[in-house]
Amino acid sequence: MRIIRFAKSALIVTAVAAVLATSAGAGSATARLVSPYHANTVNVSVSFNSQTPLSETNDKAVAAIQKMGRKLIYKMAREECETLQQTIAEACQLTNLNVTTQLRHQRNRPNSLYINGSAQFSITLKPQEAE
Repeated sequence: MRIIRFAKSALIVTAVAAVLATSAGAGSATARLVSPYHANTVNVSVSFNSQTPLSETNDKAVAAIQKMGRKLIYKMAREECETLQQTIAEACQLTNLNVTTQLRHQRNRPNSLYINGSAQFSITLKPQEAE
């Protein structure tokens, strides 16, 4: 019975993340059971990706855009807990956050800055409503 609840919740988390594709980037999520002894607690992983074309590639301009991109990922991670609590989580805690940026110089194309983030959350699932 508990495995079914978890699978249903994990499916909901994945479906919610699939809808999160925005102009800022795409998102994806996974969820896994933390412990069989805490069946209503799961870890949720969410990925954020964004690409920004660069008109200038001097160090100061790139640093400013990288900072703006990191702030965007931080904000998205903070808002993710709110989204989880509005949907499937009774409690939510951000447990890990990674942000990377990569400048890509491409021939015959504008240079681009790729910003990637991954966030892990520990959530306590809301009690399942009677169907």
